[in-house]
Amino acid sequence: MLGSGFRRAAGLALGSGALLAAHSRLDDRRVPSSWPVRSAAACEAAASELPTFRRDDVAKHAGGDAGVWVMLGSRVFDITHFIENHPGGMDKIMMAAGKSLEPFWALYRQHVERAGEDGSIEAKEHVEQLLQEYQIGWLHPDDVKEAAACARAADDPYANQPARHPALKVLSEIPCSAELPASLMMDSWLTPAPLWYVRHHHPVPDLDADSFRLRVHGLGVQDREYSLAQLQALAQKAEVAVTVQCGGNRRGEDNDVR
Repeated sequence: MLGSGFRRAAGLALGSGALLAAHSRLDDRRVPSSWPVRSAAACEAAASELPTFRRDDVAKHAGGDAGVWVMLGSRVFDITHFIENHPGGMDKIMMAAGKSLEPFWALYRQHVERAGEDGSIEAKEHVEQLLQEYQIGWLHPDDVKEAAACARAADDPYANQPARHPALKVLSEIPCSAELPASLMMDSWLTPAPLWYVRHHHPVPDLDADSFRLRVHGLGVQDREYSLAQLQALAQKAEVAVTVQCGGNRRGEDNDVR
């Protein structure tokens, strides 16, 4: 679809789609030899025989020769062979090395089907399939309670998200991913701004217009701050007709043949 201006699109199209690519390499240390990757029932049966770890055990595997382990709920995963394939980059996934995934996925909710108020996380189907292949054990029950308590955020960063146009086809509520329905695409040569596709990986910043300040500083740059009103006054406005597409377009079909 053609848009009424790249300026209008920029605020909504903040992220591009990414395919979580499963790494097929499995070794005997991580999973039993009987582990069938494609059978969920068999995976659950094999998982029941896995050992139990304490949080301190997991914390020792935060990179290097020790590998990278993470926790999610009551499960422990060895993702050493996956981190280089992480679509968000190694630096992002390494923030959770040796730790629980919940606090990070509370923010990066493109991985999540739903998040409970108690800090619990239910991964999306394709993410869950990937996790099953990398499970190496279970977290000790006492540590599961402690991890859940740490995962509870005092403030939900997604609590004050802007209202979306009701005509949008919503693909993900949090973070918001929505698109113009095919039935409306030919109604206008220029896509109305409220019907632009939305693709977020993070919450929309909840700013106070009066107190917001943007600081610009660095080598060779004069250190100064700008209010929102000053930034708006500096902007040179222009309108051009452009075609914009989300980088994750047709991700669904890609997932089907991954």
